[in-house]
Amino acid sequence: MASKEDVLTKGFWQSKTMKFNVLTLLVTVVTFLVDNDFFVSNPTAATVAGVVVTVGNIGLRFITSQRVQIGGDKNDGQISATD
Repeated sequence: MASKEDVLTKGFWQSKTMKFNVLTLLVTVVTFLVDNDFFVSNPTAATVAGVVVTVGNIGLRFITSQRVQIGGDKNDGQISATD
């Protein structure tokens, strides 16, 4: 287990998982705005989208090595050791 000095943090905007989830949200909103019945009329597409998002999040979680800092950071989001 890593000691407190070994654990690094980063700003949420530096997180691949957060970027992936924001992209997923944007695609979902655009899909709804263009054709709000898309997933209703294409249940297979809804299932595939759910699986892709789930697998993407699990995969990104496995490669994550740093915690995400939300809120103010004395180093303004720079990667640093925690106090």
